[in-house]
Amino acid sequence: YYPKAVLLLDTSYLIRVAQVKRGLEMFKKFPLLGIGLNNFQNYYIDFPLDFDGAFKVEDRRTTYKTTSHNSYINFLSEGGILLLASFILILLFPIVRILRKIISNRTLNTFQLSGLLSMTSGLVHLYFILAIINIFSWFLIANFIIVSYNNNKKELLP
Repeated sequence: YYPKAVLLLDTSYLIRVAQVKRGLEMFKKFPLLGIGLNNFQNYYIDFPLDFDGAFKVEDRRTTYKTTSHNSYINFLSEGGILLLASFILILLFPIVRILRKIISNRTLNTFQLSGLLSMTSGLVHLYFILAIINIFSWFLIANFIIVSYNNNKKELLP
């Protein structure tokens, strides 16, 4: 196994790097609202291929008509900072509540731990694949919000 060779020669990895660069160029051009939902595959933008291994993806056609393979880049390029910030707020809500609960009780039960671990794995998954329209991602987010629910008071923690 030669990790440097993979980073320089693995076409799949290099296309993902190119897609991230492409998405960031879209964001630079339309930072507030992005290019519009579901337009990443169809939007043409010139972007620099200035990274190691770029010679493998010099034919930019390999980067069009395909997704960004990264949900966060997709949010940023298609919806701008407003969509990404909204998504982050949805995620921060249960994270802050669970952390408050852990700090105040000085304990972490298995339900909270499983929620934290599943949410963390889901967030990592969204980095490697465009899966935000996947029902599983929203299922994890909903479960994590439920985990932040205070079962004793039957209301959300303050």
